[in-house]
Parts: sequence; C-alpha cells; structure tokens
Amino acid sequence: MRPIANSLPQALLETKSGFIGTTDTNWSGYYIEFARNGEKKFWIFDEKRRDVPAEFLPLLDEIQKPIRLLNAQ
Repeated sequence: MRPIANSLPQALLETKSGFIGTTDTNWSGYYIEFARNGEKKFWIFDEKRRDVPAEFLPLLDEIQKPIRLLNAQ
C-alpha cells in the first residue's frame, strides 16, 4: 500500500480545513491532517459516502483499504 499522503487530490489540498460531507450526531468519519512547508490543514470526512463529493470518493477508498485489512485479522 502506498502512503495516503500520495493519494490526496489537488482539489482537497485547495479545500479549507473543516468538514467534508454532512456532519451527523454519531461523529463517525475519517480525520485527515496534512502538513507541508509549515502549513497544516485538516479535514473530517463523513463516513456516509453519499454525503461526500464524488471527487473525494477514491481517497475514501484508499483510506478504507488498511482499515479493512486490520478488521480482517
């Protein structure tokens, strides 16, 4: 598996820090933090794929791969 940082789309890097998708009351989702050249950004992705813009779904697939492997053990 390649590092998640290599999978970050340019559109995400150009997106301000914060929530991506619809936040809900169970707070389930994925927290991503990225730092480069002294600038730090973060995003919290909703776990519900239908609430996340399509351009970020391949990234969610990459995030879920190692999680599935861990859960399979």
